[in-house]
Amino acid sequence: MNVDSKPKIGRPSKAEKLKRIYAEARKRFDRIEAATRDDRQQSRDDRRFCAVPGAQWEGPIGQQFANKPRLELNRVMGARIRLEGEHRANRAGVDFMPRDGSKADDLADACDGMFRADWQDSHGDGAGDNAFTEQITGGVGAMRLRSVCADEDDDDCDEQRIAFEPIVDADISVYWDLNSKDQQKRDAGHCFVITAMERAAFEAEYPEDDPASWPATQITDSSLFDWYTPDVIKVAEYYVVEKIKVKYCEVKPLIGDDYEMTCDELDAEQPDDYDVEEDGPYRTPREMLALEGCTFSEPETKTTKQVHKYLMSGAGILEDCGLINGKCIPIVPFYGIRDFIDNKERWQGLVRVAKDPQRIVNMAFSRLAEISAYSPVSVPIFHPEEILGHGLDWKNMNIEPLAYLQRNALEGSDGAKVFGAPLQYTKPPEIPPATIGVMQLAQQELKDLLGNSQEREKVQPNISGKAIELIQAAQDTLTYIYLDNYKRGMERVGEVWLSMAADVYVEEGRKLKTIGEDMRTRGSITLGEPGADENGKIYEGGKYDLSRAKFDVVVDVGPSTVTKRAATVSALTQMLAVLPQEDTQTRSLLTLVILQNMEGEGLDDVRKFSRQMLLKQGVVTATEEEQAKLTEEAQAAQANKQPDPQAQALQAMAAKEAALAQKAAADVQLSIANKAKTEAETQKIHAQTIETVADLDMRTRGGQPPRGMGG
Repeated sequence: MNVDSKPKIGRPSKAEKLKRIYAEARKRFDRIEAATRDDRQQSRDDRRFCAVPGAQWEGPIGQQFANKPRLELNRVMGARIRLEGEHRANRAGVDFMPRDGSKADDLADACDGMFRADWQDSHGDGAGDNAFTEQITGGVGAMRLRSVCADEDDDDCDEQRIAFEPIVDADISVYWDLNSKDQQKRDAGHCFVITAMERAAFEAEYPEDDPASWPATQITDSSLFDWYTPDVIKVAEYYVVEKIKVKYCEVKPLIGDDYEMTCDELDAEQPDDYDVEEDGPYRTPREMLALEGCTFSEPETKTTKQVHKYLMSGAGILEDCGLINGKCIPIVPFYGIRDFIDNKERWQGLVRVAKDPQRIVNMAFSRLAEISAYSPVSVPIFHPEEILGHGLDWKNMNIEPLAYLQRNALEGSDGAKVFGAPLQYTKPPEIPPATIGVMQLAQQELKDLLGNSQEREKVQPNISGKAIELIQAAQDTLTYIYLDNYKRGMERVGEVWLSMAADVYVEEGRKLKTIGEDMRTRGSITLGEPGADENGKIYEGGKYDLSRAKFDVVVDVGPSTVTKRAATVSALTQMLAVLPQEDTQTRSLLTLVILQNMEGEGLDDVRKFSRQMLLKQGVVTATEEEQAKLTEEAQAAQANKQPDPQAQALQAMAAKEAALAQKAAADVQLSIANKAKTEAETQKIHAQTIETVADLDMRTRGGQPPRGMGG
């Protein structure tokens, strides 16, 4: 046997590995597409029914009305516009809260501001509006989160930020793992996102690849993409969740808290760019830490998740994009009404149940229009010879109003001219009662399904406020499910963002923008900034270390910021009108708050001024930058403050009095010291006198002369 013919033993090459991944991806996609094809087609038809002119007559019903009027009274579009208006007036706000139930700290507030900044910078409202529109019309929408360059105009910029991007045609573009049961697909193991490209665009971007559309089989009908040209190439983003086992060691330093590192990190091999001559012999991180006195625990194996992304066409894998930031598939679904029936996921929006009543209304109105187009006048029927030569006038009598019409006389049996009565009259068309009845029933059905916007706007003079609230609540229940399901989708958006942020925002010293709840106030944070917890424990990664951002996501759906500000201005204006004129302080405060919340052209400077005044009065909470600026201004004002002459005089008098008091105190101390000195000298003289007298007495008794006298 030829040695060269023996199979080679070892790890498969990268090309072979990618072929296996592609084959598995094709099988997975084919299964998903086959199981959900009908639902996707219906969802697409629903969106066309609502938005594409003429689509309400597509199919067999349109064939029955061929060569007849085909009118569309699109009541579904009216319901869609109302729902979208309520959505845009009640934006969903994402808030991060600590999982242990404690009060939100600086890191949670920073995450709130960073999320809003990313949302604003990447026009997240557009992505959210697209997802909501497809959610309510077709039953499902989607949004993508992606890491992009923070400054696309700077070629040297390596920093990234998180962008929110719309996914159009989500019902025929996003394919989820069939085993996933969670509504937001937290348990999904893989996901496909299909994008249609023109052939020329594909060939320009991938000049060396075969321009074969994904998939190459007939499973996904190209008619699903209503393009102006059929020459379309579809490519697929393929996301796979990989569960890997990682060995961790606990590092125990001599000073400080213990922390974990993977064994791969501890035993990392020498990098290619390591310079031994310049930096000395290479030591692994484990060896370096051991030199510092650290000890290590026994390795512990943990299972972690990571997400791998591939880009595929009908011919194979176009690009292995590698691991992406975060541990979640960065695609978020938004469902309208979702059910699991017979172990199969099904979805629909508001259009599905309204299609048949809408068709009936269209048919009834089209029939009425057709009947109305007929002449309502009884037309006489004559013998052809009677209108010979006048036929054109009779034909155009509804177009050109004539003073009279003519006809010819016939010859009788005796040859005389005879003008007989018309042979017969045509009967004007009558409106069938069934048509009116069916149309009324269909219109009422549409109102019940889509909501009666006119009913909620009726305000009768004799109706109570409670009754009005009940009418509005009954209408609002038709929108609750869509707004609530959109809220669930935004919760998942917050979870995916938080997972990605821990990998994207890691550069120590990087300054990041934050946005306040009003979507207008701006601030900033610095990664790696020192910080400590309530107990004084220093954070190793700094105050804003996102690796410790373990938060729950809370979503509030309520009036938009603009709506809230308008309501605030209205309420405060009414309050201002009833305040007494002498309460100038409260009136001034309310006026500043009104100016702060007013919307209009040219009010930016006014709002800035009012905020500065409110900051100085301590009414609003200052950001770090504003607080630093206020402190700086206060110090500068104190340094530049001109002294008051009267205050100077009083100060000089006080200083003089203080000096006199000090002098008097000093004189007293000096007098006391002199008195003590005099008393000490007196006591000394007295002692010397006593000693002299005693000495004299002793010498007198002993026959000796006193001291100081000669013998």
